[in-house]
Amino acid sequence: MRAAAHVFSNCLVQVISGSGSNIEVEENSDDELGLTLAVVTVMDLDSGNNGKVGCRLNDTSSFRFVEIYLDQFHISLASSLDREQKAFYSLAVHCHDVGDPPLSSSSVVSVRLVHKSMNQSYTF
Repeated sequence: MRAAAHVFSNCLVQVISGSGSNIEVEENSDDELGLTLAVVTVMDLDSGNNGKVGCRLNDTSSFRFVEIYLDQFHISLASSLDREQKAFYSLAVHCHDVGDPPLSSSSVVSVRLVHKSMNQSYTF
């Protein structure tokens, strides 16, 4: 597994997936709904408000961003996607601490839709 990491002050945003930050998803596949595409881990070594971190995802209509453990989130598919409408998604994860001044960091995960029939074999 490869990871994309960005550091702000003492905070680390790390996106981990099976293929680094580039993910392929089969279009119009109900089998992949809810499937974890990436895990996001946030670490801030500061204490107090400087150590409290909040995160958000830029596209929550097609993808879910759920905290699964303290400062650990997963990105999953929320709806079936059609490659003819949109073939590529650039998901930005934005994280910030609540310190003064607030510090922030972002990481991007690329999701490319692949045609369903390209992965099927037919028997006659």
